[in-house]
Amino acid sequence: MAHLTDMEELLSKVQSPLVKDYMREAMNCYMAGAYRGCIVLSYVALFDDLLEKLAQLGKVNAIAKKIHTDASTKRSDQEVFESYLIDQLASNQLLSGLDAAFLGIIRTIRNKSAHPSGHAPSPEESRFIFFEVISRFLSRPILSTTQLVDEILVRLKNTNFFPSSMINDVKDVVSEEIAPLHEAAIPQLIDKLANASVSVESAIANNAGRFLVGLAALKRDEVRTQLVKRLVQKKSDDPEFASLILRVLSADGAVAVGISSTYTQRLKSILAERIKEVKGSESETRFAHPASVLASLSDAMSPDQFLEAFKKEAQMFINKRPYSAYLLDAIKSHESLLDYFIEKLIKNAESSDFDTANEFARAIEDMDDPVAEVLTNEQAFQLVVAVIVAANWGAFGSKSLVKTKFSATPRICAKARRYTKTMRKAAREYFQSKLSSDLKLTEFVDKYLAVDEDL
Repeated sequence: MAHLTDMEELLSKVQSPLVKDYMREAMNCYMAGAYRGCIVLSYVALFDDLLEKLAQLGKVNAIAKKIHTDASTKRSDQEVFESYLIDQLASNQLLSGLDAAFLGIIRTIRNKSAHPSGHAPSPEESRFIFFEVISRFLSRPILSTTQLVDEILVRLKNTNFFPSSMINDVKDVVSEEIAPLHEAAIPQLIDKLANASVSVESAIANNAGRFLVGLAALKRDEVRTQLVKRLVQKKSDDPEFASLILRVLSADGAVAVGISSTYTQRLKSILAERIKEVKGSESETRFAHPASVLASLSDAMSPDQFLEAFKKEAQMFINKRPYSAYLLDAIKSHESLLDYFIEKLIKNAESSDFDTANEFARAIEDMDDPVAEVLTNEQAFQLVVAVIVAANWGAFGSKSLVKTKFSATPRICAKARRYTKTMRKAAREYFQSKLSSDLKLTEFVDKYLAVDEDL
């Protein structure tokens, strides 16, 4: 026979005060030998507790909310609701299969005990029900899904939760961590991770942020939907979450697809502010860098969607960082942005401001391949002429390119030479006008362009 101290200790694990009162009365029934009363009261406490916890889960999960509403309606109408509740919790995986099976066993024993079936409950049956109801159900937070979510949150304080900060490694860790979770747990997980991402404990904040980025990197529809609802819609007006939202967008630009104009405007504002403050020394491949965010958005959206939503921010970043090969790769399918980018290059190349012209001359050597890839032959020729203009004004970087006949940018040079061969008249008229020169075309080519097109 169970000892009072054993049952009291187990009773202390019940979370709800109201449910604990029921179970205390059930314990008293057991101690008094009223085993039928112990079973019935334990059963009532169990399903009241399940409904209470389901109501909490329903605040963040539509399925749980519907189950709770329907079960509560049946109970109010004095209909049998327990079998419906068990079936729904099991079929929607809000309880494990084993827990659902135990609910069925408990319900069977209760029915045999509560009705005049001739069954006399034994002390063992009564004790079994009391212990299983508390240890398997009443002592747990909110069903099985929340328990697993809470276990993840507790471990975020561990500094080795993510052994690597590489996105593929982070994604793999996240994928493994959420494998036991049902889809219904994702909303809770994201809500709690978002709150944890601003924790005063740096390990928790860092790991929570990485976890959210890893979730986004999975690029799953059910996760993306909840990131929109619980991060973009709830947090995009809070500056404290600005960097986190940009990191999530870097991992999955599709989070910004199909959202309302209000939230799009908030994302645009966050991105514009980040563009203003970005430093030249920052790596463009880092998440939350504007180049990374814009590249991700461009990849996830159709050209029309991207231009409609983020054209202004893309142009803003081009003006701030015109030598971003990372961004160039992202916008090369967007004709209007690409034209804007090339116009910016030519303008900088011929600038009368020495710092601007020299910065272009330094940068273009490293960007010869990606820039040449998007330039037409005519644009390559115009870029070469622009550098000559700046060299004539005395920009030393430009003068160096001109002196070596653009051998440091062989692909751009080769395209410019091709233009002089296919469009001789247009090429001559263009450079004579821009340079106020009376050189012949052959003289121009010999003076300024390296001979070998395969350099």
